[in-house]
Amino acid sequence: MAKLAEKNKLFPALREFGRSGKPIWGTCAGLIFLADRASGVKAGGQELLGGLDCSVHRNFFGSQLNSFEVELPVPALASQEGGSTTCRAVFIRAPAIFDVGPSVDVLAEYPLAPGQAVEVLLFFTSISCKILYLLSPACTRW
Repeated sequence: MAKLAEKNKLFPALREFGRSGKPIWGTCAGLIFLADRASGVKAGGQELLGGLDCSVHRNFFGSQLNSFEVELPVPALASQEGGSTTCRAVFIRAPAIFDVGPSVDVLAEYPLAPGQAVEVLLFFTSISCKILYLLSPACTRW
């Protein structure tokens, strides 16, 4: 995405669109593209669109062979919106979110295996729901 945006000189227009307050949807590679900070990127890095105050790690959960599904508790979402208290999350070469800024509300977390120091923040919305990232469409009400 970054290569296409750079090649076609789309970064200024995309950044202006993001600053306008219109919603931007980013899953998987889109989350990485929208993040302010990224690690585990290809040699030489990649330009990020930014705008979402978080740090992500590209392909944190491994290759396609390491894909898995899990039910995650979503108590904040359930109390705000009603419905199920869990959400089916699918991890397919998924990026991990390691930290978020004060404008980001964490809706669910996936704890890592023992010995790993941080929890992965999976579902969150930025302030005023301007940017939304969910790994599972079942968790949306769009």
